[in-house]
Amino acid sequence: MKSFYLVLLTFLLCNNIKGQIKNYTDSVQILKYTSFTRGGNIELVLSKKGIIYNEKGFDSIYFFKAMDKHQWSELIKTISNINLSLIKDIEAPTNERASDGAWHDQVTFITNKNAYTTQYFDRGKPMLEILPIIQQLQELICIRIL
Repeated sequence: MKSFYLVLLTFLLCNNIKGQIKNYTDSVQILKYTSFTRGGNIELVLSKKGIIYNEKGFDSIYFFKAMDKHQWSELIKTISNINLSLIKDIEAPTNERASDGAWHDQVTFITNKNAYTTQYFDRGKPMLEILPIIQQLQELICIRIL
């Protein structure tokens, strides 16, 4: 009888570990924020290691800023509240970018298995679903993107 419980316990533990490994391997590894207009573009790439900010246009700005584990885990926690598989279907609340009234912005969430990309939205007017992420990005880089 003890051996039965031991086998059952081993089976349950192995299945639990497999589930955790699956969730870990498909978690967001890179977050990419792009913004462009006729006069320039901005690209932010965030990972566990840090933030790469690259701006091209009239003036070019490039910098790397390290992220600590807490900042990355808080970002991942915010991202986990979003259903990434549906993010491509969420429409932007405004369309000023169609007449050069705003920059074209887009966010891409890259996992080990997939890349999930939002539709373009006007700079400063993201979809409500990603607003908390945009706010966190702004705090992390200390540059206004809203």
